[in-house]
Amino acid sequence: MGIGFLLAQVSDDRQQAFLRSLNQSATTSVDGKWFVLGVAVIIALLTAAALYQRRARAPVKTSRKYLRNSRKLMKEMAASLELTGGEVRKLEHHAERLGVENPLTLMLCPSLLKRGEKKEEPAKADA
Repeated sequence: MGIGFLLAQVSDDRQQAFLRSLNQSATTSVDGKWFVLGVAVIIALLTAAALYQRRARAPVKTSRKYLRNSRKLMKEMAASLELTGGEVRKLEHHAERLGVENPLTLMLCPSLLKRGEKKEEPAKADA
């Protein structure tokens, strides 16, 4: 019975110490400036996360009008692949020399593009 009483006493002392520390922490005041700053940071993070998700979920701006006109489709493809104007003109030049109807064919079939570059090499050597 002595051990049970001792354990109960130790448990009661620990419980009292816990309640005292809880009471002390509850009575301390919170600095208003830090609270407002914390709330502002949380709101900013939530806003940034919401904008990022909205941007990630934004539909890709493609429509059927680009599929109906080969020039518009070529322009859209060049913009999405970040091709410069010189690169687009070079593709058009290769397509014309190879007898290919659309320069997009060269982008989709690299073997044709390679063939067009091989045909151009001797012309560069003469110049």
